[in-house]
Amino acid sequence: MIALSLADIVCRCERCRKQKIRCSGCLPCDACTKRNLACHFNERHRKVVVTQGYIHELQRKASRQSDVPSRHDAAVVRQQSDDFDHPSSSDHGDDEALQRSRQANLLRPVEEPQTRGTSEEPALTNFLATDCSTFMTANNGMTFYLGSTSNWTFTQKILSMVYERVFRNRIPDMARNIEGLGNAYDLQWDGAPICADPLSATVPTIDHAIYLINAVKFHCAQLFHVFDEDTFMQALYTFYESPADRHTTDKVWLVHFLVILAFGKGFTVNKSGKDPPGIEYFIQALQLLPNMIMLWRYPVHSVELLTCIALYLSCLDYRIVAHTYLGQAMRLALNFGLHTDIKPDRFGNASVERIRRAWWTVYILDREMTSVAGLPQSLEIQDVYCQLPAFSGSITRTSALKMQLKLSQLIADINRNIYGVGGRLNSGFQSGIKGALADIAGAHEELQQWFPLCLEQKTDGISKTSAYLHLEYHRCIILATRPLLFCFLKLRLESREDCQSKLNGSKTSRNFIQTCLDSSIQILTILESLLGQALIDPFLPFSLDQLSAATINVLVAIALDHTIIDNGSKWIMTAYAVFDDLITSGNQVAVLRKGELDNLRKMLEELNTVSQAAWQPSHTSPQQSPMEDRSRDSTIFVSRPSDFDSSCPNFEIDPGEPLTTGHIMDLANSIDDIDIEWISQTIGHDRIW
Repeated sequence: MIALSLADIVCRCERCRKQKIRCSGCLPCDACTKRNLACHFNERHRKVVVTQGYIHELQRKASRQSDVPSRHDAAVVRQQSDDFDHPSSSDHGDDEALQRSRQANLLRPVEEPQTRGTSEEPALTNFLATDCSTFMTANNGMTFYLGSTSNWTFTQKILSMVYERVFRNRIPDMARNIEGLGNAYDLQWDGAPICADPLSATVPTIDHAIYLINAVKFHCAQLFHVFDEDTFMQALYTFYESPADRHTTDKVWLVHFLVILAFGKGFTVNKSGKDPPGIEYFIQALQLLPNMIMLWRYPVHSVELLTCIALYLSCLDYRIVAHTYLGQAMRLALNFGLHTDIKPDRFGNASVERIRRAWWTVYILDREMTSVAGLPQSLEIQDVYCQLPAFSGSITRTSALKMQLKLSQLIADINRNIYGVGGRLNSGFQSGIKGALADIAGAHEELQQWFPLCLEQKTDGISKTSAYLHLEYHRCIILATRPLLFCFLKLRLESREDCQSKLNGSKTSRNFIQTCLDSSIQILTILESLLGQALIDPFLPFSLDQLSAATINVLVAIALDHTIIDNGSKWIMTAYAVFDDLITSGNQVAVLRKGELDNLRKMLEELNTVSQAAWQPSHTSPQQSPMEDRSRDSTIFVSRPSDFDSSCPNFEIDPGEPLTTGHIMDLANSIDDIDIEWISQTIGHDRIW
């Protein structure tokens, strides 16, 4: 490795400066090279020589800019907007754009936290919080924002840290897979407006159409309102009974019908390749979709239509576009007061029931997509006065909606209190985690009462509604506890010995990590059971999102200390089995996710090749499932066993039993025992991006 002399530029690297030891001034320095650690120099300590006139000129410019801050800010916003809106047209343009970005980053001063040196308590930062904006550049030159609570952001930050530790270099932007951009599929349409005639729409026979509609009802209707059955089916029969009068068909209904057909094929057809099932109907729907100037005249039906379009795009991993369509549905619903307490005496019972179902579906999906993207919530629950639908007296449907709302509110609270702006893990951060876990414990009792999930009873089928709600529940736990897992991985990448020492010496920290891991195991267990009964939706994005989040947590935990998880290789193989099933069903998004996680697994193996224990799965017994049989040819490399202090109780992970309410409350009450000083020192002031 060529040593770049920086002796006359900077005094010491960050690690030597923090350790207060002599630094050779080379990149990498001798101390970091000896310990096989990444070496970084802080540009803030660089000494340069400038003329007095140059300083006076900078002072004059700063004085002028301070007089017109709004105009300066607007110019910055316009410049940034131009950078986002104009992708480069060639590879050479990509290189120039990246070079300009790097130069701008080097010239941008790094602001020190205001609390450093002034706070009475150690400053601890949630490294996944939104105090530092995270952007990534795609291979087309466009730059995209990654939110703090996003699973893809978490994955990218993990990949970035591990890649830098293994290869001694930052991961190239072009080598990243930015999720949510629709890279998995090809829509075969550039979005150019087409004056399509409704008579030119290609539709199946009525029998086939009803079959596809019933598939949509089975996969979606228990949790989301995608169409009003009475009015929709009446229009369907009219459409097929009078083919000669199709030119008079309601255009909004026709577009809605085509989107439902696209969904139906997505649920019933296994299709490999870049063409998603049902895309022929969906493209026709987009080409026939009226402008908002017309859609606003039919608010309820348009809200249903835009919601369906957003959900279908989300299935294809076009998340930014999907979130935009759903935002239109939300704004349209708000402007027509669908979020208010509309009385039946004015609009009729049937219309009010339809309005309530449409509103709560938009609200829940908006919170879901917003959280998945890691963005701030656009509407708070206290601003909503809409009553719950009656669901024809179905207590189960009403209870399911209540639980959906409770879990979505939990996720919103976690995003705001734990991943909020600044995200400093001081007393406020700790109380945020404590309050979130207390609320999760309260939701646990209600979830077990109304939607129990007994996976060990092989004779009974699994309720898809119960499985979905339990997956969302464990997602809440993961979001609340994952920052500590991230912190320990960062410590592990810097020093294996320090990581083992801190992990074994802090009972509370270890319990938090095991709780995060326990929920990850529960997610994999639920998905494994759904897979055994062929109940996993290969088209909807929810199962894949949960699978990806759980798998990366297991991979990180194994790298930290394999004693945290029993039979960790089995759970990796279980996750891979679910991935393989989704891929076999034609889900191309799963191909990208599995490839990304597999790259992470290989890098963690490379990281642990020096001192590790190679875990080989045992031979398959006749009672083992086919998923366990797939693990015979795979080796999962893990860290060496730790000498865990026996005085620290270790939560037993039982995949058959969820976390108890008492367990979660004990964990919430123990958050005050976390030693925030050493975590603050671990995180330091280095930044990944």
